Amino acid sequence: MRTRRALVAWSISAVAAGVLLGGYLFAAGPTPAAKGRFQQIAERNAANTGKRYTPEEIEAMAGKTFPMSPIGVFHSPLTPQTGAPRQGRLAPELKATIEVFPAYERCVEGLESFTHVYVLFAFDRSRKWTPTVQKGKQSRGLFSTRSPNRPNPIGLTAVRLLGRTGRFLSVEGIDAFDNTPVLDIKPYVGSIDSFPDASTKGAKELGLPTKP
Repeated sequence: MRTRRALVAWSISAVAAGVLLGGYLFAAGPTPAAKGRFQQIAERNAANTGKRYTPEEIEAMAGKTFPMSPIGVFHSPLTPQTGAPRQGRLAPELKATIEVFPAYERCVEGLESFTHVYVLFAFDRSRKWTPTVQKGKQSRGLFSTRSPNRPNPIGLTAVRLLGRTGRFLSVEGIDAFDNTPVLDIKPYVGSIDSFPDASTKGAKELGLPTKP
């Protein structure tokens, strides 16, 4: 009887764990039920792609603001006087330090497990943006360029993480000026962040390398 009760209790715990894991059972991956839910979500999303907002809805959404505060700052050899590479990847020898503010020191624990990180930062010295950007003889839409002058002046760069000392991160391959405010830091995970089949046509048009 005691064995049967223990077996029942274990079964209930296992079912509860399965529910709490949202249909995932340990490391085995999504169950057929979970896959079915994802498929339903995808189908519902496809049905909503034809939705268009009214001018009033667009105006209301455009008026929303999302306050953000820096979580750190770049200590970099680059200044407006020295200029900066078009992309940090083009100057892998450039080293810098990211100082994470004391309030967020615990947030960087474990980051040293990764060799590369994404850094989101503020283009705090950008100029007024325009809908199109002139690239040589060709005019391109702003969002198809890497121009720092944008409606929301947010920059994104991937850098190599050399090490961490407390709340200070040593990085290389940077393109940010000294004292650039850092908004967020995320680990780069090659298995999900890399797209080997990505087209190189746009990179050619921007005059950027087409190979790593």
